[in-house]
Amino acid sequence: MVSGVNSIQFLPVAGVLNFPDIVSQGLSEMHVELNPGYAWIDIPLLDNSGVYSEEEEETLQGVLYLKKVSCFIPHDQKANRDSLNRLTYVDLIVKYKDRSGNHMILGTPNEPLRIKIGFKVEQLGGTYGYPIHFMGKHTFPAAFLTLPDLPQFSINAEGELVYQGGLEETFILDANGELVVTGTKEARYSLDSKGRVVYS
Repeated sequence: MVSGVNSIQFLPVAGVLNFPDIVSQGLSEMHVELNPGYAWIDIPLLDNSGVYSEEEEETLQGVLYLKKVSCFIPHDQKANRDSLNRLTYVDLIVKYKDRSGNHMILGTPNEPLRIKIGFKVEQLGGTYGYPIHFMGKHTFPAAFLTLPDLPQFSINAEGELVYQGGLEETFILDANGELVVTGTKEARYSLDSKGRVVYS
């Protein structure tokens, strides 16, 4: 069991355009392509509530890996319940980040996970909410997700955004100071609240 899961994101299998094979327990996120209108969805989990477990099960067909990532969602809001209820029978792919900085991906379009929700309101660390679990039984263990190396960005004397790196995309700041990206994966780049370029 791995505690200290910092963040959890999920994606419906229907949102996957291209998902490469997992090789040597690794997968490059740059090669995971999404259908238009889809993006990874963040789970608003309570701090220190994320946990991942993986158990091996011997079968006549070989070893299966029982995966389960769980967390606690604070507050019992109707909007959250409605959104989660719509996912009850949806095939999902899940990724998480642990406290060691590892990014892991669970499931593939052919071997997805399902969500299980306990809407019995509980209390954890003085906060009310409810637990949710993503579970699946797969022929492979959790894989490490390799994130792209972002280029080095700077502002030159003319106030233009310049970067050094091997990405195909081009990056500029428009007259409003907003990031504009053109290329094959432009929708996955943005500026965070501290003005840093992030890839999601």
